[in-house]
Amino acid sequence: MSEVIIRELDNAKLLVLSEKGENHIKSGICNQDSYSFKVDDSGNYAFVVADGVSTCAFAKEGADKACETVCNLLSECMELAEDDIKKIVFAEWKSLIKDNWNDYGTTINFIYVYPERIVMGKVGDGAVLVKNSEITSYLYEESEFYSSKTFALGTFLPKQSFRVNLIKHNDRLPLLLVLMTDGIVKEVDSKKYKEFSEYIDLNIGNPNFVLELKNWISSLNKKNGDDKTIFICKIKGI
Repeated sequence: MSEVIIRELDNAKLLVLSEKGENHIKSGICNQDSYSFKVDDSGNYAFVVADGVSTCAFAKEGADKACETVCNLLSECMELAEDDIKKIVFAEWKSLIKDNWNDYGTTINFIYVYPERIVMGKVGDGAVLVKNSEITSYLYEESEFYSSKTFALGTFLPKQSFRVNLIKHNDRLPLLLVLMTDGIVKEVDSKKYKEFSEYIDLNIGNPNFVLELKNWISSLNKKNGDDKTIFICKIKGI
């Protein structure tokens, strides 16, 4: 069964669908995907999805802490350089966990939206997409299809495995954001991300879109048994 969250904000519409995969249904494990968002008093946004690594003892808690980390650092990351964002996110996540970090392994995909720039970041599989009339940008793990290996937050994180893109932002333009965990990304050809984001942008206001998206995500369980989460946000222009 899908968890569906629809939220109308002053200047944005949020849609989240998250569904436990067949692998965890059969094993009696909870959905190990997590997601969150934050809007501060200045109108800056943080969006995040995380996917706990199933082989870790406390994967769900690690994913929850990754989401908490991104939201905690919304104001701090406003003007930081790429490497500094990587350092502060990794340090904050580790500070929230008092035990062995490797027991809490998780991927993370996040987006910060500020008046003059957008920060896209990720560790491990999953993907983030950003689109308006001037830019279309995607950040995803370019690895072997259906590889069983991925990077994750843990005790040791190779610098090159934490990717951050900084994009100039014109906040007068409507903006579409899409964040996805691996259970969905596996079934979306990266060569078709532009077409995929354009379809979402065109149909997000359609009253039947949520049901269509829900049915599509449920159908993916026939293709892979991973948990599946998609977080969509449409921000109006000023």
